Amino acid sequence: MPPETEIFLMNAETVKNVIEAVDNDDCWDNGELGRDEQFAREAKKTSEQQAALDEALDLQMISIRLPKAMIGDFKFIAEVNGLKYQTLR
Repeated sequence: MPPETEIFLMNAETVKNVIEAVDNDDCWDNGELGRDEQFAREAKKTSEQQAALDEALDLQMISIRLPKAMIGDFKFIAEVNGLKYQTLR
């Protein structure tokens, strides 16, 4: 069974501890809740969920124009750091 479909059974105390840990920013920052890239994946969102998130965070999409040389610099920085560069088109 793929990891994303596995079911884990936890007792009430474990559930309480997990909820407290997830609500505690320090547990994320210090790695207690994990940092293994094997378990990281992009959260898929519907357009309605994205709109709700933008509204909740008071975000607004914008369009900007940047010099081509600067975009080239960003692409280089992304490559050096092993990051994907997404075009805006």
